[in-house]
Formats: sequence, C-alpha cells, structure tokens
Amino acid sequence: MELIKFPQKNISQVLKMISKIQSRYPNETVSPKLHVLLNHVTPYIERFKSWGITSEQSIEHLHSVFSRLERETLTIKDPILRYRIILRHLTMRNFVHDTAHKL
Repeated sequence: MELIKFPQKNISQVLKMISKIQSRYPNETVSPKLHVLLNHVTPYIERFKSWGITSEQSIEHLHSVFSRLERETLTIKDPILRYRIILRHLTMRNFVHDTAHKL
C-alpha cells in the first residue's frame, strides 16, 4: 500500500497545531491518545512526510498492560501507593522504549 505524502505546507500546519496545544495547555492531563499524537506522530510526520497507516493498537496494548498491572497489585490496599507503583512501572517502560535506540 502506497502512503499519501503530505505537502510541506500541511506538515508545517500540523506541527504548528501540536506545538500550540503543548504551549497553551502545559499543565493539563494528557490522555494516552493525545500523548501518541503529541510525542510520536510528530516525529513520524517529519520523517516520512505522511501520517501513514495508523491504528489504535498501541493504545490497546497500553490498556492491557495497565489492566495486568492492576491485577498484579491487587494485594496493595493503599490506592495511592498502588497507582504510584503502576505509574512508576509504566514510566520506566516508556523511558526504556523511548531511549533504547539512543544507547
């Protein structure tokens, strides 16, 4: 399947819009889908000049990991501690994934 290439003007508009969202709402909670848009779609567009064939598979995978971690931490009765542990685990996974290619 051939990718449809975006004209540079359109790419610039998308990147500008993403930048505006990030600067206008720096303290807002970011949903997983918005995280993908802000942090992963931008480099993809810049590199391939296309949004490509996309799916929500990565979001669904994250949801399954989160659900598994919830099950694995059921014995932790303090909800704050429980979700801190889950968040720490997800943060470390993301860090390793995002920096592994730089090592």
